[in-house]
Amino acid sequence: MKRIGLIDGGDESIIVGSAEIVLLLGRVDLTVPYFPTTWLHATVAVDRALASQS
Repeated sequence: MKRIGLIDGGDESIIVGSAEIVLLLGRVDLTVPYFPTTWLHATVAVDRALASQS
């Protein structure tokens, strides 16, 4: 995979804004944490749903 310079520029993580790109990338492809927006949104939705049941 070709490096695009984000990590060399000092970025410490990547937010993945496309659901499809997650299918192409794996944790072994990146040397920094990445956060798929689909996962982030789903996590918040579940947290809020569970909190409203309490």
